[in-house]
Amino acid sequence: MAPNHPALWDAVFVLAEVDHMACVLKASLMCNPILFGGATAAGFIPNEPTHKMLRQCIDTLKEGGRLLFFPEGTRTRPEHGRLNPFQGGLAVVAKNAGVPIWPVFVETNSRYLNKGWPLWHLPTEKVRLRMTVGEPLRFPEHGEAQPFIDELRQRYLLALESPTA
Repeated sequence: MAPNHPALWDAVFVLAEVDHMACVLKASLMCNPILFGGATAAGFIPNEPTHKMLRQCIDTLKEGGRLLFFPEGTRTRPEHGRLNPFQGGLAVVAKNAGVPIWPVFVETNSRYLNKGWPLWHLPTEKVRLRMTVGEPLRFPEHGEAQPFIDELRQRYLLALESPTA
């Protein structure tokens, strides 16, 4: 599954809905003593070093596992609007694992826990969230990474162009 990443909480909600899913996470989080044990036990995959992360993702999927991978690479930055540029790692994984990518469109009415939001600052409005699973996209045989990433990103832009959360 490949959701956009507007806030800290979106990974938690996706993981709560799908059993036995590994998640690619920021490598520095594996240094957090509170998160390390659970993330390791759950089979989460640190995003660095990149070559090792890609290999672990491909192996997980080839073995029939499920994977949560954020194509933006980090939470959406306010200066990028509704969506960051997509990173190419997801294309490498899709091509080499031979599995479809399931886009998940995350929409919210709030900036709560967005990039730059202080953890201790509570929202002043009721936070609304909507997640929609899109149609899967397969890496085309003899395809290239950039056109695949561009098509995937276009699907997100179309799905997120009018806020509905």
